[in-house]
Amino acid sequence: MRLLKRGSWSTQYNAIQQQRDIHPLDVVEFKAELHHVEYDRPSKDELYFFHSDEDAPNYEESLIWYEVCETLAYSYSLDLYFEADRLDELRKLITHINGHLMAGHFDFIPEENILIFRYALLLQGGADITSGQCAAILDMGPKIYATHHQAFMLVANTYISAEEALKIAIFDVKGRA
Repeated sequence: MRLLKRGSWSTQYNAIQQQRDIHPLDVVEFKAELHHVEYDRPSKDELYFFHSDEDAPNYEESLIWYEVCETLAYSYSLDLYFEADRLDELRKLITHINGHLMAGHFDFIPEENILIFRYALLLQGGADITSGQCAAILDMGPKIYATHHQAFMLVANTYISAEEALKIAIFDVKGRA
């Protein structure tokens, strides 16, 4: 067995780092144009989608490219109001949900009343994002939130515990499956 010294991985990685064929956000932008989705790209490393609907919470999706670590950061954020006395239950709910997610995590910014789902796609070594990865990332936030929407609403609007809200939401989802 060959042992590597601390820092050897990054040294070896830097030696074989390759040029990227296409900027990852160019792929996302192409996909958005293909599906006639409105977006804003204020810089080469930022892309935003804004969604508003009378029957659902408004949400924003953002993708930010970090060249220094070759990572595409995705976030899905919603404006959701939680009373101060419900924040502990919300934290319990988020902790429980995050413990069961295979990828990504939820967070809440109480000062702004924003619930965020975050995910990062590592594209080290010049790897390009595929169309499938792009679609999966853009579907991830809305799908994961939809799965847990009822639990979030129960915690926000009732005095049900996080545990009880999850039981109700999971029962409802399984009941429709």
